[in-house]
Amino acid sequence: MTLSRVARATATAAVALASCTSALEEARRKGLRHKAALQPEDNLKLPLNLEDGHVPLFVKWEKYLGKDLSDVNFVQIGGNCGTNLPDCAVGGDPIWEYATRFDWKGIVLEPVPQIFSKLSKNYQPYPSVKPVQALVSNHSGVGRILDRAETSHEISLSRKKGVEVPTYTLQTLWKDVFGADKEKVDLLVVDAEGNEPKILSGAFPEPKPQLVLFEIANLQQADLAVIDANLKEKGYVLLENLVHQDKVGLTMAPQDALYGLKEMPAAQVALKERKQAQSLPLKLEDGHVPLFVKWEEHLESMHGVNFVQIGGNCGTNLPECAVGGDPIWEYATRFDWKGIVLEPVPKIFSKLTANYLPYPTVKPVQALVSNHSGVGRILDRAETSHEISLSRKKGVEVPTYTLQTLWKDVFGADQEKVDLLVVDAEGNEPKILSGAFPEPKPQLVLFEISSLQPEELDAIDRNLKKEGYVLEKQLKHQDKVGLTMAPQDALYKLRPESA
Repeated sequence: MTLSRVARATATAAVALASCTSALEEARRKGLRHKAALQPEDNLKLPLNLEDGHVPLFVKWEKYLGKDLSDVNFVQIGGNCGTNLPDCAVGGDPIWEYATRFDWKGIVLEPVPQIFSKLSKNYQPYPSVKPVQALVSNHSGVGRILDRAETSHEISLSRKKGVEVPTYTLQTLWKDVFGADKEKVDLLVVDAEGNEPKILSGAFPEPKPQLVLFEIANLQQADLAVIDANLKEKGYVLLENLVHQDKVGLTMAPQDALYGLKEMPAAQVALKERKQAQSLPLKLEDGHVPLFVKWEEHLESMHGVNFVQIGGNCGTNLPECAVGGDPIWEYATRFDWKGIVLEPVPKIFSKLTANYLPYPTVKPVQALVSNHSGVGRILDRAETSHEISLSRKKGVEVPTYTLQTLWKDVFGADQEKVDLLVVDAEGNEPKILSGAFPEPKPQLVLFEISSLQPEELDAIDRNLKKEGYVLEKQLKHQDKVGLTMAPQDALYKLRPESA
């Protein structure tokens, strides 16, 4: 090579190095500006306040990990280019906002070279996050991807097209990359362009991740069923099917599924944090609906209470689950009440299960209660469930009980006592409360009356009195709208001689 060529090559290399250094420095500065913008305490409050242009969060980790979001370890498979901007994550990145604010530790895998380059630059200011250019599959060693556009599909190694990349299973990933000496892994997030069945249908490493989030939008039902069966075999339960909160995502069916280990230390931490002082009257958290029934006025003790709630919606005492307020949630979650909560609508039942997961004394049951047993059909529109004729083609079939078969088959015939029966059944109250009552009879019966016709209410009243109950009180919901209306619930009490 001549001197002039050497000089030219040296100069070219210097320019390239300067350009690369400049790009990395700019990425570092952008990241530091981002981090600096988020450092004020106001921006670390929960729920997180997002910067302009960032995609709305479709999963809020504080709901599952508790309010202390420090010391979280994660693995993200399919990180695209990082960030929570539309150009990196159309429906939103579930890790970025939290990892960059709370100094989470973890690895983010992305196999496509040009996307991995962007990912590395975006995470460069956050040394606790390690980008890894690799594929995860059902085999280790080398894999081949078809790196078209912004996606990466695994293809056969025999094909000439594509790019070869290092490949791991979950087990070899834990051992060789993430570190086998990790004491805990809190989160595993998988968005692998169709490789989810290969990743999540096999053996799981130790320590198992406490929570597993993966994309389901493009999976076939058969693949999803295999993953679900494998996760359940490994000790996980489905917590929630999640809808992306961007404009397009909100018009679609759920796009991600979140599973959690049945025994979740993090959930137990969250449970302790969410339990408030048990002093009466109860002090409610901000945003919770005012109580319209105070059980301490009707029960001798708040401990050792057994209940049945028919029509639990999604649990909690927040407006999105209970417009006028949930009469059970605040007490059951603080005083370890034992009971069952029934909700027939599948998508609502999924939320109910997730919300009650940290409270093992409460058992969610997906079922309908009516004046017949076996199978019933509901019209599961919007947030309500109306029983319809089995002869109709629309709707969803669900297991159905009477009060008597519910007591015997689900709640347990050996139950010594039932303190509370709460019914909010979208118009099915007459079918539930106009027939025979089971033994042991509930001491108190609370049911919604606002949508009942006078003749239906009279029939229920006559039946309850025949069963030994007296009207204790008619109750108004204490939210702003409820206070302007006539009483919306009725509370009956069992006479001592009828117990």
